[in-house]
Amino acid sequence: MIQPTAAPEKSSEVLIRLEHGDSAKALSIDQLVHRENYERLRDQVIKHLNAEATSRYDPGSGWTQFLDGTRGAGKSTFLSSVKVALENDAQVNGHLAFINLIDPSRIERSEIILLVILQQLRKRVDDALKVQCRSQDEQLREEWHRTFKGVAGGLSMFAKDYHPLNDLDPDLFLEWGLERAGDSTNLRAKLHCLFSTACRILGVRALMLAFDDADTDSTHAVSLLECIRKYLDAPIVMVLVTGDLELYSLLVRQHFAQTVAGKREAAIELQRRSIQGDRSTQYLRMIDHLEEQYLLKLFPIHKRMQLQPLWNVMLRANCRVTHPAWGTEPIHVKDVVQTIVRRGLRVKTSGDVAIYVEFLLKQPLRSVLQVMASCAPYLRGSSALTLASESWSAELSTALCRSLQALALTSLYKFSVDTDAIAAQEFPALAQAVFDLSLLDGDIDTAPYLRPMSGACTVFCVNQPFPSSLSKVRSGRKAVV
Repeated sequence: MIQPTAAPEKSSEVLIRLEHGDSAKALSIDQLVHRENYERLRDQVIKHLNAEATSRYDPGSGWTQFLDGTRGAGKSTFLSSVKVALENDAQVNGHLAFINLIDPSRIERSEIILLVILQQLRKRVDDALKVQCRSQDEQLREEWHRTFKGVAGGLSMFAKDYHPLNDLDPDLFLEWGLERAGDSTNLRAKLHCLFSTACRILGVRALMLAFDDADTDSTHAVSLLECIRKYLDAPIVMVLVTGDLELYSLLVRQHFAQTVAGKREAAIELQRRSIQGDRSTQYLRMIDHLEEQYLLKLFPIHKRMQLQPLWNVMLRANCRVTHPAWGTEPIHVKDVVQTIVRRGLRVKTSGDVAIYVEFLLKQPLRSVLQVMASCAPYLRGSSALTLASESWSAELSTALCRSLQALALTSLYKFSVDTDAIAAQEFPALAQAVFDLSLLDGDIDTAPYLRPMSGACTVFCVNQPFPSSLSKVRSGRKAVV
């Protein structure tokens, strides 16, 4: 029996090293921003492994965990870190084989997801068989090759427009057709047998597969979900999936619109062109129902985990940050962001500083870390006290201006803001952009203050580069952007 780790009574410690850059490489658990999510995930893995050790094999009782997060929430880094941590965990490693981390968005569209999974599994098992030389291992080797060959008939059905029976006479068509139908219907059972054999060869209770950002490519997104639903629903196969649940919802909706109404765009068209008596309301209701229940069945509520922004993480964890320019003493994230706002935007009132700090910390994790990493070299100080005591810095304002413009670039383009002119410090272009957005915001009295308080999300974001631009213009110094 594997003993799960007791839940920590105190808030966890998280150390963010800005010098590591923005790569998705694995981090140690103490440097993982979503450390609390990892601890919960680890306990769920151990709980399932214990249950699997005492229960009968029951198809349909698979284990799938969905890690929900927007773009830039840190999903890839989290998944890479989970893989390394579980492989090095003494309590888990001997009971679980982490096969691989698969990114479907990097797979060619013509490829079949299930074949990619089997290729990774065969490589792992073949490597294990090479070092096993006992007599009983030879039986396992023969069983592995036999079971792997047994799934070949069903896998041939995945080939597009494949039908080898077209040119046969009626008697052979019936005989071979029944055999091929058996291969197709028994594929799920044969795959489960293959997974069970792999577990015995690897000496573990379960296999784990991880899929990162499948929703990035709609070609593989629904195919992956269908693969999990049809073939990976055995308790000996544990599946981790990352993605944006909102995006998955749209893709699943398109899938069922194609199934129910014949077109992927049907759900949108039915709403736009609804005519009384054409049953469009009924179509929409059925598509809504299928979308909701499909996701609930595949990703149950208790098997979902959300990777939240740094603002929410800091409510439960002591997040500190370090950079070589500051020395070796870590500084609290909030102190660093406050200093960036005070010295970069030249904001003095504590209430205004708090508004900007909240805005920045609620951005996607990747955005926050990149802003801090860009500004870090210009924060000369070894502690929160010395950071706060420093005066305004033109270099810091320039770095912050670049970061905020990059952060809101899509919104700036959406509202036709002349970013090149503003980057060249042309004050008329900046004034025109502020005027236009103030009218768009609707609150003419307070909108020109450029605080991040607009009710519209896009206007809320697009205003943010302007205070740093104004700060540079007021300084009277030439800055290269």
